[in-house]
Amino acid sequence: DTKGRLKPLTHSVFVAGIRKLAARVGLDPSAYTGHSFRRRGATTAFKLQVQDALILAHGDWASECYKRYCDMDSAQQPILPSAMVTGAAAATHAFEMRA
Repeated sequence: DTKGRLKPLTHSVFVAGIRKLAARVGLDPSAYTGHSFRRRGATTAFKLQVQDALILAHGDWASECYKRYCDMDSAQQPILPSAMVTGAAAATHAFEMRA
């Protein structure tokens, strides 16, 4: 604050600061919200293999829906189809073994 005291970084203070910086460099401040930072934080933590419980707590996520926001980088995209086939084959095999 103006007296040099620390205060909590609330969502509204954070977004106001980001929008002020965006305007200062000539960007449309209304295009910036806290969500993109929350999403990127979850993505980064996920890629670093941080435990789900920590990601949930840090991002104040109510469920594991944060996983929908976890972006793949260009190195991960080519291996996705084969990983899906391998996973599907393993699941099919496990199902057949139970029958």
